[in-house]
Amino acid sequence: MVDGPLRGFNTEKINKLISFLEASRDDIPIPSMDVPIRANLNPTDRFQALSTALIDLKRLKTALRKTADVIENAIVNVEEEAIPLSLQCGIRTLPGETIQRIFELACEGGNGQDPGPHHKFPIKLSHINRRFRSLALQAPYIWANLSTQLTAEGLRAFITRSKSVDLSIYIYDSSDAHGSGHGEPPLEDFLHTIIQHKERWSEFQYHRYSTNSDYGYSHPALDAYRSLKLPRLQSLAYKKYNFCSIWEGSHRRQPRTFFASWTMPKLYRFQGRNSPVPFKGIGKTLTTCTLHFASDGEDDARNLYGSLEALESIPQLKHLTLKLSDECKCSDAPLVRSILLRQLVSFEIDLAEALDWNLLTNLLSVLKMPMLLHMSAIVKVRGGDGDLISFAIMSAAQEYPKLTTFALEATHMIFHDSVLVSLAESLPSLHEVSFRGLGLCEGNFLGRRQPPSWRSLRVEGLGLADQKGVKKLVELMAKGPHWDDFRFYFVDRSGVSQVLPGLRLLLGDKLHYES
Repeated sequence: MVDGPLRGFNTEKINKLISFLEASRDDIPIPSMDVPIRANLNPTDRFQALSTALIDLKRLKTALRKTADVIENAIVNVEEEAIPLSLQCGIRTLPGETIQRIFELACEGGNGQDPGPHHKFPIKLSHINRRFRSLALQAPYIWANLSTQLTAEGLRAFITRSKSVDLSIYIYDSSDAHGSGHGEPPLEDFLHTIIQHKERWSEFQYHRYSTNSDYGYSHPALDAYRSLKLPRLQSLAYKKYNFCSIWEGSHRRQPRTFFASWTMPKLYRFQGRNSPVPFKGIGKTLTTCTLHFASDGEDDARNLYGSLEALESIPQLKHLTLKLSDECKCSDAPLVRSILLRQLVSFEIDLAEALDWNLLTNLLSVLKMPMLLHMSAIVKVRGGDGDLISFAIMSAAQEYPKLTTFALEATHMIFHDSVLVSLAESLPSLHEVSFRGLGLCEGNFLGRRQPPSWRSLRVEGLGLADQKGVKKLVELMAKGPHWDDFRFYFVDRSGVSQVLPGLRLLLGDKLHYES
């Protein structure tokens, strides 16, 4: 019930309406229930009774819609007044440990193009009020991200306040051969400070934005630290932007990767942008690898197959993500032999911008992953031929009999054939399937008698034709032996799905709907 006045609404009337609906919710009279439809009525009387009931039902629906609109407006007004108060009062009553955890989550993240809030955000938090400052100073994890964006004084303060927790190091290097760029402190000074705490490093990211004539995609200050022992380092990233493979391939001096001889016994993850993995130093323990190949220049190209061939040197590699973007071109010829990744269980391919379909087909054909369980593809090729790309991806997926999970996200593409139908026919033994994007699920299942044995289907971003295709699949699944185990996850951002009522009847509690 509503206590106190509501801005713009009669509180007394709203409370009476709530009381009436709560008291009558089990026996609200529905006109159609009182319609005499016994067989002994003549058609004229029966039609007249049904017409009257239909008019009454539509009037009731209109009245309920108007009532719902009034209630929705009331909710908006109440929320406008309540949310600021809930933030103010709620934060005051939240336990300190909860607020500190919120601080920690807010300070996570960051990448090469957008370093994110985690470098200077702790300082802002500590300046809000006395309680926040006290809690922030007692939360060492929010001070554990050390970045070249910090001043020398700020860097020392972060290290002190981080106490003894693991440290994440972020170097954003746009300097040339003569010094640093954008006014940040020299990299030599930054390295000299953080190297004293190298036993606490758990993550190290180096983002290089340009090359110089002497040191390429590195920095001379790093030469002094080529034999580091990092007992707690778990994640390493080396990303090159504004990359020119012509310079890197022809320059007279090609120095070793600065971390090639680092000792990192706990390293399990590597992320590289236009950077192959130096397997000599990190290959033995690596389980997760992300390689991003992008052409930053019109005539630039990548040694793609050579980089992938080297993945065989990682004996424990289980998770691999390949990203091809910005009209990526290959500078090396396709491999004749296969690339065998014996332990790989998860493979993701991320395709963006213009894409050579032959490159994708050749790439997928040389990779052999006999233990593969999970495969996903993200395709953001604007205006591309979706049929060719989806065919290449699904053809590759059929090579792996152990595959249980398949996900496809495709935007801005054109599909003439139903990817959903093709997948149900070619990979009926999957357990979990996920689709996101227009045009993926159009079509029907006419002529197919056996439903796939899928246990879970998740869809998002579908148009009306897609939703009708999904409904056909659900109807087919209901006839199969795995119906009891089946679950359907429907993400409908529009909130106006025309097939939702039918899906609710078919699925019942098997439907998980999100709008």
